[in-house]
Amino acid sequence: MRIFSVCLIFLLLSLFSPLSVVYTHSSIDFPQVSDGQINEAIAKTVPVRFLPGNPMHFAISLKESFNRFFRPSSLQKAQFDLVTSGKRLKEAYLLIKKGDVKNSSKSLNEYAKRMRIFERQIKKARSQNQDVASFIGKASDDLKIHEILFSAIWQEFALKEDAYNYDINFSAALDAFGEVVKALDEIKPGLSDRYNILKKISPSPFPSPSILPSPSVVESTGSVKPRRIIY
Repeated sequence: MRIFSVCLIFLLLSLFSPLSVVYTHSSIDFPQVSDGQINEAIAKTVPVRFLPGNPMHFAISLKESFNRFFRPSSLQKAQFDLVTSGKRLKEAYLLIKKGDVKNSSKSLNEYAKRMRIFERQIKKARSQNQDVASFIGKASDDLKIHEILFSAIWQEFALKEDAYNYDINFSAALDAFGEVVKALDEIKPGLSDRYNILKKISPSPFPSPSILPSPSVVESTGSVKPRRIIY
């Protein structure tokens, strides 16, 4: 009966979520990035004075929240959110490079949260007839940097064991990235064509049965959490 229930759940997901796809971490073929590309992306991202784990990082976070509070418009808040999200992704890379999987995972989680907020703010700014179109070019350049950092993080993570929900947080961060690109593409059609990662993981209409966890695996452990990246 339990096996039947699990199979029914996956069937319902495929029927009612036609744009959803379940991935294992090995199913995403990220483009390789060179050291030169990574260094350039790091240089173009806002400087990081203190990494998470440093006692001073909390003070930096408070300062960011304080500065954002005084951004008067939704568009200005969105601009600030994009900058800080890039900073979180840069932290995630620097930390995983150092072998600090725990704090890198936390930074990926914060990146996902910040990008969700950015998406809401940019939609709000558009609904208020703010000049979103002029910001799209800068935003798309920043997101291209994010794409490079995602590939760089994945290259480093591939050499390490999954811990501290890293695989889950990476997936959530990438999902948030895709949703932001989708939102901007609605404003400027064709923008999503710039991003190679989205082409690599473009989902099929229905989940492939070959990548769904088998009922026996799901039954044997309650910790199995299938990855869902939705665009």
